[in-house]
This record gives sequence, structure tokens and C-alpha cells, in this order.
Amino acid sequence: MVSKNIYPIISICIPTRDRAAFLEENLSNLIEIIDQFNLEEKIEIIISDNGSTDNTNQVLNNVIEKKYIKILKHPNNIGFSANVLSMLKKATGKYVWQLGDDDKLDKDAFIKIIKIVSRKDCPDIIVGKIKMKYSELIISPPIKDKFIMDLEVKSKKNPRIFKYLGWFSVNLIKKCLIDYAINYIESNNQTDIKSDWIHLLLIGIYLDQKPIRVKCYDKITVIYNDGNWYFPPEIYLRAQIESIIHIHETLETLGCINASRFILNIINPIRIIGHLIIWKAFDTNHKNYFSCLKSTLKKIPDNFLKMKLLAAGLTLKLPKIILKCLVYMGKLTKLRMVINYCIYSNRIYLSQHTRCDIEPFIRNIDS
Repeated sequence: MVSKNIYPIISICIPTRDRAAFLEENLSNLIEIIDQFNLEEKIEIIISDNGSTDNTNQVLNNVIEKKYIKILKHPNNIGFSANVLSMLKKATGKYVWQLGDDDKLDKDAFIKIIKIVSRKDCPDIIVGKIKMKYSELIISPPIKDKFIMDLEVKSKKNPRIFKYLGWFSVNLIKKCLIDYAINYIESNNQTDIKSDWIHLLLIGIYLDQKPIRVKCYDKITVIYNDGNWYFPPEIYLRAQIESIIHIHETLETLGCINASRFILNIINPIRIIGHLIIWKAFDTNHKNYFSCLKSTLKKIPDNFLKMKLLAAGLTLKLPKIILKCLVYMGKLTKLRMVINYCIYSNRIYLSQHTRCDIEPFIRNIDS
């Protein structure tokens, strides 16, 4: 436990379930940074175990002696959103950094950001660049230096930055903003939230009332693990569409109308097209994807977005040979990293559900 008289600057909050190996690597990286730079009084780590059945408990027991580490354990799976909310409530830092259990913070960027948030005039949210571990795709914020998100102004940059905030591990958010949103949810009896985008709901609630100052740090801050997806494409489509619509509807129910419109911008047709091409080119079970996509389209209130996603789905109508050619052509152009990202993201699933060997293709991309 952190001393009662000392409040940390940053609470690093890590939700986890049945990914002990990733969690162990992540914690090893964080502990090394904290111990090397004597940050024990400035950082706390909160790990919320959502009913793991693997050796996660052993991993946690190995680090429990660290005074800056707090551990929450749920005997059963309470759902991702509830798990995240439980640890956010326990956080005592000035800022909260939600971190995926398989993602890693960059050491140099982390030290620099600590200095930024230690200042008096600091922003509400800080975001940095993302680097994918395997495909090496680098994703940058759509704004430079700093930007005031003001719903009254209705700036064209609002949807773009809101989409970027969708990346779970890239946001460093003021705890007072999170506390305001959680209190708002609980006071309106809307705690039954089932979405992977819970942090966007919290940001949206606050943003609907007040402008948010977002500062972009122009360095890579987090390394995303893009090679460990194991879930089928149908689940990906639901996560990309249905769970976002759930947040959209929840914001509407809470009366946050302006923010509810922005949340739909998280749905990314271009990224969905990339995954659809990979699935159809290498997976024999692609026939279900289009019907799954069509069923989710019915729930989208924005007709223009619905048309873009339907056009994305038509990709599945193209012959496999054409799609494979598009993939190979893509690796020779500026789309190379995007193609790599889609391949690596799906490599585990494809290796288990396709008749062809995906590994030689990956090696070909890497060459």
C-alpha cells in the first residue's frame, strides 16, 4: 500500500484474465522502470484479475511485496467493463493510465510524461504514438502539441481525436475526470455496461459537459502486442461495431447527446476492410462474415456510416486470388504496415482455422 500521506502522480491500471505470460512480462517491464528511477512514491500499479483460471495468481504473488502494487481479485468473470471500473475506483493517482496486460510502456516516454503531469498547468488527457510490436506499424495522434476539444465549436478535428482515444492503452486521463463520469453513471443507475470501450464512455460523459484539453506527446509511448489475437472474426466485428453502439445508446440514455454522436466515429471502415481481405484470402470459413456484418449494420443509426460498412463488406464478394494479389500489392506500397498489422493481428486464429500455412506468408511479408 502507498503511504497515507502520499498520493501517486500516476495510477497504472491493468485489467487481466487468463494471460499470465503477458502480464508477467508487462509487470517486469514496469517494475524495472519504477525501481531504476526510484518512482515508488510517484507511481502505483493496480491489477484487477477478472477470475483467471491459469497461473495468473502465481504471477501476482511474485510481485505482491512491492508496496506500490495493489491487487484486486474477482473470483468469477464479472465482465470487462465492470473489471475496469472496479480498479479505476481504487486508483488514487492524479492521472490514470489504463494499460492492456499485453502492452508495454516505453521507458523514455514514460519518464518524460511523468515530468509533464507533475506541472501545475497540465492537460486533461495525454496521448502519444503507438507502435505495433510485430508489424511495426506506427500510429500517430491526428493533432500536434495540444488541442481543446470543444463540442460547442464542433471542430472537424473532434471525431478524429475521439477515434484515436479509442486505443485502450494510449490514454493518460485525469482521475477527477474519471471520478466525475463514474459518479454520473452510478447516480443514473447505468452501471450495467457491456463494452470494451468503457473508457470512451467515461470520456464522453465528461466531454458532453465540458471541453477537454488533450495534449499529444510526439513520441512512441506504448508498444501494442498485435500478434496475440485468438478470437474469431465474428467477435472482432461485434467488438468493432456492436459494443460501440452500446456505448452510443448508453450515452443517449444518460442525456449526453453530443458525445453519443462522436462515439460512432470510433467505427473504422478502413480497418475493417483490411481484416476482411485477410480473412477471405486465407480463411475457409469466410461465408459467415458478411451475414454477421449485415446483422450488425441494422443497429447503426448513421446511414452514411452504414453505407461505408456495407461497401467494406462487399470486399468478401471478390475472388480469393484477387484479394491475395491486393495483399501482395499492399506490401509493396505505403499500405505495407497496415497489411502487416492485419496479418499479425489474426495469425493465431488463421493458423488454427485455415487450410493453408500462414507462417510462410508472414515471413514473406517480413522480408
